[in-house]
Amino acid sequence: MEMRQKLSIVTLLVVLGLFVTQTQAALTADYVEAAMGSGSVFLDVGPGTYTRSGLTATTTANLASDWNWPDTSDADYFVANCLDDKSDSAGDFLVTISGFSAGQNVDLSVQVLGKDSDVPGYDFSWGTAANGSAVNTVSDVTVGTEIYSGSVMSTFAVDLGTFTADSSGNVAVWLGNGTNYNGDYRTEMDGIVAIPELIPGLTAEYVEAAIGGDSVFLDLGPGTYTRSGLTATTTANLASDWNWPDSSDIDYFVAKCLDDKSDSAGDFLVTISGFAVGQEIDLGVQVLGKDSDTAGYDFSCGYASDGAAIYTISDVTTGTEIYYDDGMSTFVVNLGTFTANSSGNVGVWLGNGINYNGDYRTEIDGVVVGFPAETPLEKGPYLIYPGVNTKMQVLWQVTNTQSCTIEWGSDRTCSLGSAGTTEYGTDHQHSYTISGLTPGTKYYYRVSADSNYHTGDFNTAPADSATDLKFFAYGDTRSEPDDQDTVIEQVIDTYTLDPEFQTLILHVGDWTNDDS
Repeated sequence: MEMRQKLSIVTLLVVLGLFVTQTQAALTADYVEAAMGSGSVFLDVGPGTYTRSGLTATTTANLASDWNWPDTSDADYFVANCLDDKSDSAGDFLVTISGFSAGQNVDLSVQVLGKDSDVPGYDFSWGTAANGSAVNTVSDVTVGTEIYSGSVMSTFAVDLGTFTADSSGNVAVWLGNGTNYNGDYRTEMDGIVAIPELIPGLTAEYVEAAIGGDSVFLDLGPGTYTRSGLTATTTANLASDWNWPDSSDIDYFVAKCLDDKSDSAGDFLVTISGFAVGQEIDLGVQVLGKDSDTAGYDFSCGYASDGAAIYTISDVTTGTEIYYDDGMSTFVVNLGTFTANSSGNVGVWLGNGINYNGDYRTEIDGVVVGFPAETPLEKGPYLIYPGVNTKMQVLWQVTNTQSCTIEWGSDRTCSLGSAGTTEYGTDHQHSYTISGLTPGTKYYYRVSADSNYHTGDFNTAPADSATDLKFFAYGDTRSEPDDQDTVIEQVIDTYTLDPEFQTLILHVGDWTNDDS
């Protein structure tokens, strides 16, 4: 189910920056995180605490006097007031970052100031909590990732490596000044960038990002589970029949899994609702397996019309590997393409597998819904934000004269409204502006053209009262198409993992090389 969709670069015009230009007047936390990549969190370092994105950095040292804090002399190169040692009297200090899961790995970087042409005098030292002080010296800060380059100075993020959160979910690092160059220490630190790994403990976002495209993970258990406008309903008595909930292998699952343990675990029907009538979907099952021991990790499945799980998947390693650790893996096994019935539902039977010496070992976590690639239009559908947070314009181009239909809604059934369109211009172009929308809300749309459905979704612009916004900006798309695809894939990964990002882009210029 590899169905990553390419964003149409030349059509995305909105309020919204992950990749920014070098005209930054003063850095922001958002700017740093965008430069460091998806999942990164910038944490300011100064007296007391600083909290962002669920993480908190705490510093107990007397930085106000010991480190000449706050220092605003190079404010354009920092997110906030920086730490400037000025002399060797500036002592080491411990920064503790809380908010991680116990045992979670975290990449840490220190954001520091440096001169491209004058490395001596711009350095710092660091150490782990176990070191008890800043015992390691980084003598050349330009080995780090350049975050911002000014007229004579640059801001760098220097990678310290991977740290592991303790039993309290904390990571700690010692920081200090560097080496005395003719009486000038010149260690200037701004903050720390933390990049936590996505596991242990899988998330729905992790699974969807691994599968790609517009995939949706739906957990399985007694009752219902809803996500992204789709609902999975299971009526079987899974609590007793399938040893649910089973948390013995929790690191490999999004939530508590279904573990059959014996042949007494009966088949059960999963009904997924929220599709358009006749809509085709790809359906996968997320299961546990062992790379070196396939036997015993299998399951069975069947169509709703089969009335039972009559097909056995004897080797779950044929699926897409989502996560691997210590001999075990989580796989998504593709069951094929299903078609929604007259109620917009898709059903699938699931069950255990084959008895291997008394051990069934079928462990199921959930289902993954994907959407097959559509027959492409001549262009689009694509979006243009009309400047009103209750509207969105949808445009597309076909290959011949025809009438088209557009439908939209708050889920994939697109049941809130519909309209017919006729072409405009001289090249079979169509356009429709959807109105009456709620600001800051996700909507789905479907265009009927060329005897096919062409689907998409968007977030309306925030309410007038909103005080902050996550967004993308992008430019210089005139060459290097392979590089452009790489950038767009990073954009998709970012808003897939963090839905607070708007999914449209402000294009800042340099669309093409010329008019030919």
